[in-house]
Amino acid sequence: MYVGPEAEWEQELVYNDEPDIPHRYQWFHEREGEVERPISTNADMALVYNLDAYMYTDEEGNEGAVDCEVKTPKRYSNSKRRILADNKKNACPIADNTIDYVWEHTVGTRLW
Repeated sequence: MYVGPEAEWEQELVYNDEPDIPHRYQWFHEREGEVERPISTNADMALVYNLDAYMYTDEEGNEGAVDCEVKTPKRYSNSKRRILADNKKNACPIADNTIDYVWEHTVGTRLW
């Protein structure tokens, strides 16, 4: 789900009504026919993408915004299809230290 042709992740800001819980950014993707919409945190996405240089606090003070778009790298894609959040952004770089483990788990066991 994090790599390959199903990696269609976009980021959104979630507003919380509770005063002690801050608003947060999270990643989501939707696929036709699915009842639930998977979500992920920046920590989850950092297993695949190196977000360090692209994370920032937005103008309202919400932490965790990311200024790059998720693209499945060519060597991990078995499809030419790419879902881009915004064509004007840079591609999020791959997390070289962990991507092979994620890909092995995704392809080898489908337990992700």
